[in-house]
Amino acid sequence: LLAACLVPHTDAALFTDAASNYGGIIEDATGTAPENSGILSVRLTATGSATVGLVWQGRAYPFKARFGADSKLHLERAKRVAEGELAATLVLDFTLDGGTLSMTGTLAELPAGSSTPTLTAPFTLSGAVADPLLSQLLTPGLQTAFIDPPASMATPEAGADPAAPIPGDGFSIITITSRRSTRIAGQLPDTEPYSAGSPLRGTAYSLRSSLCKARRQTPGGQLLGTADVSNTAALPEPSAAQEPRGIPGSVARLLAALRWHKRQNAAAPAYPAGFDNRLLLDTHPYPSGRRLVPIFPNPASINNARLTVRDGNVGTAFNVPFTLNILGLVRLDAAQNPNRVSLRVDPRRAKFSGKFTHPVTQARTTFRGSFEAAILPTPGEGRGGFIALDSIDRAQSRSGSVNITVP
Repeated sequence: LLAACLVPHTDAALFTDAASNYGGIIEDATGTAPENSGILSVRLTATGSATVGLVWQGRAYPFKARFGADSKLHLERAKRVAEGELAATLVLDFTLDGGTLSMTGTLAELPAGSSTPTLTAPFTLSGAVADPLLSQLLTPGLQTAFIDPPASMATPEAGADPAAPIPGDGFSIITITSRRSTRIAGQLPDTEPYSAGSPLRGTAYSLRSSLCKARRQTPGGQLLGTADVSNTAALPEPSAAQEPRGIPGSVARLLAALRWHKRQNAAAPAYPAGFDNRLLLDTHPYPSGRRLVPIFPNPASINNARLTVRDGNVGTAFNVPFTLNILGLVRLDAAQNPNRVSLRVDPRRAKFSGKFTHPVTQARTTFRGSFEAAILPTPGEGRGGFIALDSIDRAQSRSGSVNITVP
């Protein structure tokens, strides 16, 4: 079922100044059910034609329609449901405000044969042009960020343990294009990979990443939030040692508070009780190249770096010294490496990965991470994570952290 209110003779002049890309986050009115959330994007042309993209509860719904002379748009689409779920219709209503380059409206779910919605989610979409100052300061290239292990929210989903920690370090690698759109990819603290992207609207990006395969009708999760562009002019001016690394004295970075949730799922390999958490994202420029940026003060010295593994059911944390040169080449001393750590570093993409023998399970365990560049005299750092799966009791599977620091 697809329906749209179309006005064939819309006055195109109404939309000339309002033509833009609009986008924003959409959540249910109560905000207590994180699975009832998603993202909306609208590409509005000067003729009033609209290409609408809705991602709701992990499923995508594309539309093409036209706004009416009253600056309103009504859309309907049959909801995609899994086996056993009740049929429903998604209803979207938009109102355009060309003066502020914004859209407001609601999404409603109507059960089959009923006109009373079981769920209503208001939304506001921004179509503001990119801030010219921040666009200038938001230098194209890479930025990186670490994601700290989260603390559970005070009102978790039913079945989730609010006190259950989720150890492990996540990371984000952000690519800023020449048009100032962004693509973010990385790994969450439980080692779940994710990716998201958005054009810059005003001073912010709208980000969402589905954490389940759409073709599998199984409970999953998502990462949802808005990333604001911030001017980091308070950073110190680069020293002579920093200049070759390409770090300008004043650049912009992304600051985001993201909601990360997974629904209860007894079949999940880890954290089957589900959770609902908040994550913070604070990015920093990473001047990529074929050579590793000076993460550490003495890149030519022996054993100038240390890898630390903790949590993930390893028991006592353990350290492994190693030598890392500016090309990203790693040298490990077998005599100081009882857990048989292997490590590869990719300076160009700000990544590292490797394996170690888990001291408890004896399984070869994979880890991945990213780097933040040094701002001398403060050294840089590498952080990432791994997961130790318990095939007998999935509730005992735990993620852990891998850190690369100055010894």
